[in-house]
Amino acid sequence: MERLPYSHSPRRSRQSTSSVKIDPVAAAAAIAQLHTRSQLSDPTPSAEEPLRLDPKGATYLSWIADGKTMEEVADLEGVKYTERS
Repeated sequence: MERLPYSHSPRRSRQSTSSVKIDPVAAAAAIAQLHTRSQLSDPTPSAEEPLRLDPKGATYLSWIADGKTMEEVADLEGVKYTERS
């Protein structure tokens, strides 16, 4: 079965920030990567850049747009969903 990417569901409880351990080096590296990618990307949207989704991705996106959670989409599409930790 295919594994779907993680998406936050409103039904889930959030951990308090005090119980989450964050590696400062990994966090700084992630921010640096985001900054670099944002500097290299063109922030101006263009109609000339077509959206490229395969049919399965478009189906998943459609379900999510209808308000389904990742677990519900997995059930509807007959695939296995496992949350990344």
